Amino acid sequence: MTNNGHESMDAHIIGEDSVGIAVEVTDCKGYTNHVLFDRDGELIGHVHERFTEATQTDPEPAQILKRVQFRARNEAHRQTEADLLLPILD
Repeated sequence: MTNNGHESMDAHIIGEDSVGIAVEVTDCKGYTNHVLFDRDGELIGHVHERFTEATQTDPEPAQILKRVQFRARNEAHRQTEADLLLPILD
């Protein structure tokens, strides 16, 4: 079976306070990502261990990072009191 980048990603809340929510996501390649959202759903930061400046021209990392952020937002919305998803996606 080939790795098409659509395998499920493990995500869990690693921190929450009055400012925001931190989520750890293991991406489809097995690398760890830390994603931070404020209480209004804005992305504050995304730290990852895999991609360097040199690989940012490759479209695959950008697609993986977008999927990681979506997974993190979904997990934070489901596991906390924060309202991070649009009502149509809830």
